[in-house]
Amino acid sequence: MTYGADQLWEEVTYVAYYLHWPLPTILDLEHPMRHRVVEEIGKINTTLSDDPGEEPGLNTFSVPFSLFG
Repeated sequence: MTYGADQLWEEVTYVAYYLHWPLPTILDLEHPMRHRVVEEIGKINTTLSDDPGEEPGLNTFSVPFSLFG
């Protein structure tokens, strides 16, 4: 089973958008780690979007890559 190029680009752009990591850093992640990062970003977005007192888009953050390495 191969991993689809469209799915890979979707994950890469998602991580790049939210964490501002460069393309080579994201592509160096093994699939399970990249998928986990995508899931964690999704959890954070869900939590933030559930807070009615917050305006969308104001909660951006950057996590150093070393936290996952």
